[in-house]
Amino acid sequence: MSYRRLASAIGISTDAINNKLNGYTSFNLNEAEKIIEILGISSEEINRYFFGKYCETQQNDTREYFFIY
Repeated sequence: MSYRRLASAIGISTDAINNKLNGYTSFNLNEAEKIIEILGISSEEINRYFFGKYCETQQNDTREYFFIY
């Protein structure tokens, strides 16, 4: 799916979706829910797509991050 089609489907501009997908700004919950539905993202994959950097643990880092959907 193109940036333009996805942006239109969730009701934001192409520039906004570009910024969100490239990590310059964050998706809000409503946008994330729409994307999950449109793209058919399973509940097991949500963290991977929306919280990937927070769910990874590093060997020397004792902190853990948990996000509940």
